[in-house]
Amino acid sequence: MRRRLLIALALIVATAASASAAVAHDQTIKVADHAGNATAVSGAFTPASAGALVIAKICLLDPGAGNPVITAGGVTLDGSTAFQQDQTSAWATGDGNMYIYSLANVSAASHTVTINKTNVARVTAFITVVTGAATSSYTDGTGAAATGNSTTPSPGTMTVTNADDFWDGFFCSDTNDDASASPTPNTNWTKPTNGEHLLGATDAYAATEYRANPGTTSGATASWSGATSGNWGALSFAYKAAGGGGGGPTCRADLLLHGAGGC
Repeated sequence: MRRRLLIALALIVATAASASAAVAHDQTIKVADHAGNATAVSGAFTPASAGALVIAKICLLDPGAGNPVITAGGVTLDGSTAFQQDQTSAWATGDGNMYIYSLANVSAASHTVTINKTNVARVTAFITVVTGAATSSYTDGTGAAATGNSTTPSPGTMTVTNADDFWDGFFCSDTNDDASASPTPNTNWTKPTNGEHLLGATDAYAATEYRANPGTTSGATASWSGATSGNWGALSFAYKAAGGGGGGPTCRADLLLHGAGGC
């Protein structure tokens, strides 16, 4: 009887720990090249735990020249492991391109993300690290994308399957800002530390926001209010939590106590 009780208690603790684990924002770093005179820019980070998802959201701008792009080197981790491209869109009336790249199952060590680009492209990028995400088949849906000219950029609403996703979005604008207009994220979304770039001028005025574990599959809409008006592009994408919204077997402590199985 004592043995069964100990097993039941251990399973209750393990089940509670599993239930409490959830996809979460770890950190966001900002990477920028304001002069546009480099063919690559990079930023360093260390995930809080192993198995991290790393999302690179990139604004490229080349005022008056047009079509700055990510080059053949792509986006890499530590100079060798390639990120996958999840989404891309043109913006700024042909003078800009924006991208979302991602890489799953990153170890809890010091890493460097490198963005390879045309050397005339000014870049503002947000590198977001997520814990508790799926480590394979980790994307949910195809995201959303839009362009416009207003003070309320938004990519529109994503179609997603899982209610425990990590939703991520960002926008880029070609406005000449004076750092006075800090855009406000949508309700229930969070703008992280390092999640905006307000210098504008010949840089890309930009911001990012996220929503973790929304508890619903509806309302997957990144948006901002109070931004400085200008030509903008916006992208969003959804990433699955570990387990893809499912879980392991349910263990019945009462059955274990009576020797009748329970898992």
